[in-house]
Amino acid sequence: MSNSKIINTTLRDLDKSIPYMLAAEGGFQALGILGAPAMGKTMYFQTRFVEHIANHYGVQTDDVGVIVEKVGQAEDSAAVNGLTIPSKLADGTYATIKTKPSLLVRIEATGKQYGVVILDELAQAGTDVMGSVGDTLNRSEHKVGDWELPQGWVVVFTGNRVEDKAGSKRLPTHLITGRALLANLLPDLQGWVQWASDKVNPVIIGFVESGMPHSEFADSVPSFYGPYFTPRSAVAAGRHLDAFMASPEFDGETIPSHIQSLLAMNIGEDSATQIAVYIRTANEVPMGSEIIADPMNAMVPDNTGFQLLAANRAMNVVDSKTDADSAIMYITRLRPELQVSLGVKLIRRFAHKGWSTGSDVMNAFMVKYADFLPLASGDNQ
Repeated sequence: MSNSKIINTTLRDLDKSIPYMLAAEGGFQALGILGAPAMGKTMYFQTRFVEHIANHYGVQTDDVGVIVEKVGQAEDSAAVNGLTIPSKLADGTYATIKTKPSLLVRIEATGKQYGVVILDELAQAGTDVMGSVGDTLNRSEHKVGDWELPQGWVVVFTGNRVEDKAGSKRLPTHLITGRALLANLLPDLQGWVQWASDKVNPVIIGFVESGMPHSEFADSVPSFYGPYFTPRSAVAAGRHLDAFMASPEFDGETIPSHIQSLLAMNIGEDSATQIAVYIRTANEVPMGSEIIADPMNAMVPDNTGFQLLAANRAMNVVDSKTDADSAIMYITRLRPELQVSLGVKLIRRFAHKGWSTGSDVMNAFMVKYADFLPLASGDNQ
């Protein structure tokens, strides 16, 4: 950040410090993260940060409340802190008091003793809104308006940088100094890959790690108008790719133009095109016919995304129950997290073809994953 001495960090490094922030005497000091749009700032506070709170207090993550207060969209300070109204006191005199803020009402509605309040897009908020949250950021006050926040709840905030052209303003120095911690978030490819390993389509992860053109996340808003490749847009595109790859339409090799356009609506045309190329030219992936011919000796790629492609290539050439047995034998050699979803897809192909699933190989697979197959089937329908 130009003309700025805000500390630069990655989510991975910041994450290592959270336990000490929670354990500090006097309570958790409000933490703010600034960074380019769609880097996963809010998502981090909604997910991994909640795990830290749960660990600190010795509860389950379901016992931790999460309230996202979009202060960047607030009309004025009253929308955050409550309205100031005259009220008659017991002695007959009048005084102005603030009504209970909707934020506090939402916290109470969770019924949770512990939780996190995320003041989202604070850097985009109006000047009066920014100025009104000083006591909310100050742990020694720990209030919203005139009302105290529950002691088991902590406050964090997010925002874009001025140079991101997102309508952000510099947070006033007096609002931060001595009250809150503020960090500028740097891109962290390996940190995202580590986080995404069990949450995002493995082909998307493999593409990010491939070093191909347009596989790097943007670290600033591009000059053109339209979608582009970011950690958040990659997650969204991965969900669409999950749905397509679970369908009979996917042959393990080709991304049709309508799916490529769907991906492009999230990650931009350039990155979507390169993902299609990545899948088509995955030279570490055996052909479907090779797998069906020798399922126990056919190559199993190290890359999880390539394993997914290989299994789909095998299923695309299945034309008999014997072929299906070969496909399921190969699937059992893949990483456990892929086996159930791929098995469900193959079982559906059985049903579509009108085949019974009575082979010893298929029955053994279904017995092994009896508890998970109905759940996976429901997720992918």
